[in-house]
Amino acid sequence: MAQAIKFLHASDLHLDRAISSLAEIPPHLKSTLVNAAYIAAENIFNLAVAEKVDFVLLAGDVVDLEAGGPRAAAFLLAQFERLAQRDIRVYWCSGQVDQPDRWPAAVALPSNVVTFSSTGFEESVCSKNGQTIATILGTGYYSSRSTFSDLRIESGAAFPIALAYEPSDKPIFEAAGVRYWALGGKHNRSLVERNSCVVVAPGTSQARSADEIGQHSCALVKVDVTGKIRVEHMSVDVVRWAAQNLAFAESASDEEIKNIFADRGLKLATESTEQIVFVDWQIATTGDFNPRLRSSEWRRRMVAWLRTEFGSSTKGLWTTTLEMDSTRTLPQTWYDEDTMMGDYLRTMGRFQADPQMALQLQ
Repeated sequence: MAQAIKFLHASDLHLDRAISSLAEIPPHLKSTLVNAAYIAAENIFNLAVAEKVDFVLLAGDVVDLEAGGPRAAAFLLAQFERLAQRDIRVYWCSGQVDQPDRWPAAVALPSNVVTFSSTGFEESVCSKNGQTIATILGTGYYSSRSTFSDLRIESGAAFPIALAYEPSDKPIFEAAGVRYWALGGKHNRSLVERNSCVVVAPGTSQARSADEIGQHSCALVKVDVTGKIRVEHMSVDVVRWAAQNLAFAESASDEEIKNIFADRGLKLATESTEQIVFVDWQIATTGDFNPRLRSSEWRRRMVAWLRTEFGSSTKGLWTTTLEMDSTRTLPQTWYDEDTMMGDYLRTMGRFQADPQMALQLQ
């Protein structure tokens, strides 16, 4: 390659979709939750400007304009204009919800934005300092497409990139000559390196439910003059979900338990300094059963402490749930009691020891 190139690859911005799956919304986080998708998207464009990339690839599901309304259209136009002022082009293929080739004529896209139809691959080239640095072959989402066998690359094309929306897990057609597959349609990121190319789905820029755990990002791609490709996932999200498993003894005091939570909480907060993280805690215990830890009042007090300790600002940890695993070990003294509970436990113990024992319900 005559020149090194650098570009951003993002997908599934879903500007029209709000955060969901929260049973309650803390008042001090309402603004963050309402604007999360837009903040994450703006972080992508800020990154493009800061990194002085040559171009940006948008691999579908950017916005459903009918649902997103004027705010979404105005936001995208403003961001595209920012890039146009810096001579950064945008290549946008449609997903299942967006159709950039059907963008309203009344609010025409800036000249630096190139869109692709869904009928087949179309070619566009990107130049830098008077030389072609990349060939982008893009196609929008088409539900009846089963492969990418219609992709054709001319001999000698400069750094061929295939830009497409591909939500399924079927094998990608490895067209001869493609160096970078820029895919959309998956909310969790993936990267597959092959001998001749790299296949990347950057995932959604902002998770919207507890099903989308962890960091969400876009891909910053650097190609050196030898053609070597380096992909770096750049965090852009402002809201995250985390599932955390902890273990402690049934006999642990509240102070000991809080110290265990604090150690893990500080680690999570350190890893996500620019985000609010919604945490689902799952607790496993050892030792004899302690009914105190199973009371709703104890869990309520522990959740309140966690929220006060780590979730009072717009960045930090907010506990959504705290669940205790069931234990198989009950205190032996409970079995020895001359009470209805003791009778019940001893009877159940016999049935557990002998599954063939006849059940006498009378």
